[in-house]
Parts: sequence; C-alpha cells; structure tokens
Amino acid sequence: MKKTSTWLISAAVSLCVSASAQTTAVKKVFVEEFTTTLCGNCPPKSHNVNAWHELNKNKSVFMTHHAGFGTDKMTTADASAICKMFSPSTFGFAPAIMIDRDVYPWLDSVPYMTVNGFDTVATRVSKNSASVSVNIQGTYNKTTRALDVTATASFTKAVTSGNYRLCVYLVEDSVIGSGSGYDQACYDAKFANTYYPGHYNASTHLISSYPHRMVERQSLSGGTWGTAGIIPLSPATNTPYSTSATFTVPANYNDARMYIVAYVALQGATKLDKNVLNVNDVKIKSVFNTNTTTSVEPIENSLHINSIYPNPAKDRIGVAFTSMDDGMTSVSITDLSGRTVIAMDESVNLIAGKYELFIDVSSLDKGLYFLTLKTGHTISTQKFIVER
Repeated sequence: MKKTSTWLISAAVSLCVSASAQTTAVKKVFVEEFTTTLCGNCPPKSHNVNAWHELNKNKSVFMTHHAGFGTDKMTTADASAICKMFSPSTFGFAPAIMIDRDVYPWLDSVPYMTVNGFDTVATRVSKNSASVSVNIQGTYNKTTRALDVTATASFTKAVTSGNYRLCVYLVEDSVIGSGSGYDQACYDAKFANTYYPGHYNASTHLISSYPHRMVERQSLSGGTWGTAGIIPLSPATNTPYSTSATFTVPANYNDARMYIVAYVALQGATKLDKNVLNVNDVKIKSVFNTNTTTSVEPIENSLHINSIYPNPAKDRIGVAFTSMDDGMTSVSITDLSGRTVIAMDESVNLIAGKYELFIDVSSLDKGLYFLTLKTGHTISTQKFIVER
C-alpha cells in the first residue's frame, strides 16, 4: 500500500448551505454508447468517452447500451430495441455513439455513428439552449430496495407539434462481474496493461474485473420509448408533465452505484426524427431531487467532496470538501479494481466546516481513481483522472 505522510488542510470557514429551485432549462447533452464485452476495439474508445464525461458532468449525461456487436450478460430488451432502431439496416457495430440521437451530416447520415470526433460534437451541442427542463425526484429504501421515482418535463419555450415522450431509465455505474459476459475483450494490449494491470490475459485478449460504466438496466416509463399521452402533441409552456414509477431494485444490482436518467425525446416514425430535447440524471439516495441545488449533500450524507482539481491531474490534487459533523476524518484513494493505492497515515479530528486538502499523486499510474473521505459512518467518494 502506498501512503502519504500528512494532511495539508487549510483553515476551516463557516458552513453555509443554500438551496434554489431551477427556474430555467439547463441544457445537458445525452451521450449514448453502444458496446459489448465481445468488442475488442471498445475499451480505448470507451475510455475516451468516460474521460470526456467526467470532465463535463455538469453539461452531459452518459448511458451505455450493451448491444451493437453481439450480446452479453448486461444486454437488455431495451438496449436491443434501441440498437435495432438506430443501427444500420445491414449490420450493427461497436463501439458506436449517439449524441442527442441527432444527425451530424459531416460525420454520418444517421444518429448511430463511430466514436471518432464525438467530443468536438458533444461539446458544441452542450452549448445549445434547451426548450424543456427535466427534473427527477424520488425515494429509495435500502432495506426493501423499493424505488419510487417521478420525472417531470416543463417546456420553457414553444416547440412545434410532435409526439414527445418522457423516458426514464435505471442505470448502474461500474458493473463488475466475472467470466463470460462480463470479462471485456481488448485488442490493445498496451492500453489494457496500462489501465488494468494484472487483469489482462494476452492469450485470450480479455480484461477481468472490468468496470462497465453507466449500464442501462431498466426502463421505468412504460417500455423502451416511454408512454404516449403524458406530453400533449402541442405542449404548453411552464406546465409540468410527469410520469411516476415504483420498482424493486434487483439484489444483484449495486444500489450504491445506481442512477436515474430521464429525457424528453421525439418519437417519430423513423430513426431520423427521434432526437432528444434535453436530459438529466441523479444518483439514487434515500431522498433524491435534481430540482434543488445545495453546496453540500442532504443531511443523510453530511460529508461532501465539493471538487477535485485539477482534473485530470499530474502531480498533485486539491480536494475541497465540506463536513457538517465533527469527527475523525480519513482519506484514501483506490483504483478501478478497488485496490487502495494511497491511504493517509492518520485521521484528523475536524469540526463542521469547509476544508481544502492537497495530496501528492505523482506516484500513481495514468488512469481513473476514486478518492474517499470518511467521518464516522459517513462516506463521500468522487472520481478523478491522472494523466501523464
């Protein structure tokens, strides 16, 4: 285990919590990737998509469909239906990507396209204005695993008449399984050994314990394309249109990594008129709501990492965090396989307040890492990237 020697913490300042309701439609771009464990060309491309999303979380939502090149243990009926609708009529392929399910003629004539150059397009699209806001709220009972969710669309601008659908999906991040259907094919040995050292088998071209990011698990809105009639053909402005669902999260889903993704899309007759108007996502907690912004997590999560910077990092990161409770606080960093690569030598007794911590990460290899703060029984985790 690698360790650093000391905490480097700035002086605490008074705790401040503010909340405000969203009054305008904030645009987020919907990035959907098609991938499967059989796709040996997918891991490096998926890495690039993940890295872009991590740096643009405030203006993007990411979801993967395990379809396009065969199937695996994470393929769902919804993933297959979406792939069948958007992929070329003669064959599917992966890795592939869609950005707001729209067409960008200089890249392809259909929404389903290769990953090359996606970041330039996604960045540009994220700067567009939005005609509808999408908000998500709900509750989750960890004991019964009962999930109750409501998604609401409200048009802030007049739009042309159309068959608009409000779609809601359950998504699980970093799905890790073992064996066929989970182990990921990769034809780039250098990439695999760089980012997944000790997990790559050169003879089989498989990466074991591969974390499959933001996997689409289940539609919660009446099927793949949502339910007709929730949004009228001519939506009124400043009028909420909602859909609700109750769902029992399966025991084999990691409920600590579950998200709700909701979006408004046209449901036209062909793949060319199903573009997404706007999208939002939220991590599932006992109480969750995208319509409220706070400088800290809700009271259930009284320790919150506000930011990690720079991200990507090279030699050192700064961690700005807020603690709403007094107590001994510790910090650790783990890699994608869950192995602890940095742990502080000691915990520090903090009073409630805002803090800043600096950590030397020059000894870490290039890749994605998770920083975890812990005070008592409260844990806060955030991802960051090390680039060389």
